[in-house]
Amino acid sequence: MYSQNCGPTMSDRSQFIQAVFKMPYKFGGRTKEGIDCWGLVLMAYKDLFDIDIPSYEETAWSVSNTTMTAEDIKSHLETSAPFQEVLEPQYGDFVLINILGNPIHIGLMMSGTHMLHISEKVGVAYEDIRGIKWKRRVKGFYRHNQMM
Repeated sequence: MYSQNCGPTMSDRSQFIQAVFKMPYKFGGRTKEGIDCWGLVLMAYKDLFDIDIPSYEETAWSVSNTTMTAEDIKSHLETSAPFQEVLEPQYGDFVLINILGNPIHIGLMMSGTHMLHISEKVGVAYEDIRGIKWKRRVKGFYRHNQMM
């Protein structure tokens, strides 16, 4: 489990990653039977850091919700959720990403440069946020208050 001094062990991280790669994508999913991008972050915070975060099942962010802007999401995260925007990502932060011009996808930072995320088309993926696919889409990085 997570502690301010050392965080989850490499064994904890490996076990979590192996388990997540076996999970299918399910819109609004929050269980091992299926997860979406927020479900992945929700599970990671609970399993790796012993931190409970809101599930947002009833308001799952999707491509169809084009009325939310990056500023709306940022405001919600900073006022209604226990997250703060940070400039330099680290393991355990989440990254907010534009899809089709809207900030509706998130990934879990596994290092300062790589994220773990899930999508309907690809499933679970481990990718470099500096690559051509993601570099221009990153809207921000967020860290839980308990990890500050």
